[in-house]
Amino acid sequence: MSIEQFHHVTNNYTYPPPHIGSHPTFDPHRDRPRTPCWTVPFGRNKDFVGRETILGQLLDMIPPNADEDDCQRAVISGLGGIGKTQIALEAAFLVRNRYRDCHVFWVPAINITTFENGYREIGRELNIQIIENDKADIKLLVKAALSQISDSWLLIIDNADDASFFGETSEATSLRDYLPFNLKGSILFTTRNVEVSQKLDVRKENLVLLTEMSQSEATNMLQKGLSPHQMGDAQSLESLLEFLTNLPLAIKQASAYMIKTGMAISQYLEYCRSSDEHLINLLSKNFDDRARYETTQNPIATTWLISFTTISRDNPLAASYLKFVAFLAEKDIPKCLLPPTSDKLDEYEAISSSAW
Repeated sequence: MSIEQFHHVTNNYTYPPPHIGSHPTFDPHRDRPRTPCWTVPFGRNKDFVGRETILGQLLDMIPPNADEDDCQRAVISGLGGIGKTQIALEAAFLVRNRYRDCHVFWVPAINITTFENGYREIGRELNIQIIENDKADIKLLVKAALSQISDSWLLIIDNADDASFFGETSEATSLRDYLPFNLKGSILFTTRNVEVSQKLDVRKENLVLLTEMSQSEATNMLQKGLSPHQMGDAQSLESLLEFLTNLPLAIKQASAYMIKTGMAISQYLEYCRSSDEHLINLLSKNFDDRARYETTQNPIATTWLISFTTISRDNPLAASYLKFVAFLAEKDIPKCLLPPTSDKLDEYEAISSSAW
C-alpha cells in the first residue's frame, strides 16, 4: 500500500480506523509533491569526525533493502556521551543521500511524551488528517501506516534508554507494541542500556557496541575551532585526551569552553588536575549545541548523573558496585574484588547493568 492509499483510508474514517488493507479505493496524494518524508530534527553536523568503521557497519545493516525477509532492527549501544545520537544522525543523512526514495523518520524516546510527539510528526508528514484528533491513538495510527505502505523507510528511535518502556507492563501498553513491521522498513535504536536490546530481541549481529574514539579521531575533534596559540605542545593535548578518556561529549565540552574563553589546552588540563572541585565545575558547565533536544542538558557531568540515577533505580546492586569501584583504578578491575553477594545471578545482572 502506498502513502497515497493510506491517506484515503485514514482520512475518511473516524477513530478507530479499520484494517487499512481492507479498503478497495484510494485517493491520490493531496496537494504535495511525491517526495520522501524527512522528520530528522537536526541539521547535519559539519564537524562530525571519524567513526568510518561504525558508519560502514550501519550502512550495511540499516537500509530497508538490507534484508528482504524481515523488518530489521539494529541498535547503537554505549555510554552516555559516547556519540550515539551523532552517529545515528550522520547515518540518517548518508541513507538519504544513497537511497533517494527512502523515507527517514526520527523519534526521541526520552519519555512517553517525546515518543508520541515524534509519532505525531510522522503522521503529519504522511498527511494523516485524523492525526490531530484528540481521541485518535497516534501511535497506533502511525504503526499501521508504516506497517502497510509500500514505500521504503528508516525509523530512528533515539535515546531509548528506559528499558521499562519496551518491556511487559500492567500499567500501560509497552512502546514495543507500537513498533511497525514492514519488509520494506528498518528501525535503528540508540540506547545506553544493554537491556533495551534484549527486550527488543535484536540479533547480536545487529548490535553495535560503541566505545571511545580513537586517538586520531579524538585529536581531530578537539582541534576543531581552536586557534594555533591554544594548541600548545603535543604532550598536553595527548594528556588532556587521556584525561577525558577520548569521550566525544567531554571533548566537545572542553573544546567549546576553550573556544569561549581562549584558554590553552595546557591551562585547561592544569585546571582539571588542580582539584576535584575544579574538575566537577568544568564538567558541569553547559554549552551551546544545535544537535541536542531543547529539554535536555548536555554537560558530561549531567549525562553521567542521569546514567547513574537510572542504574540506581533499576539495579541497586549495580549502583553499589559502581560506588565501590570508584575507589579503585579505572581499568581491568578483577571481579573477585567486588563485595560478595549471596546470589550469583544478581551479581551477573549487576555487572551487566553497570557496563553502560
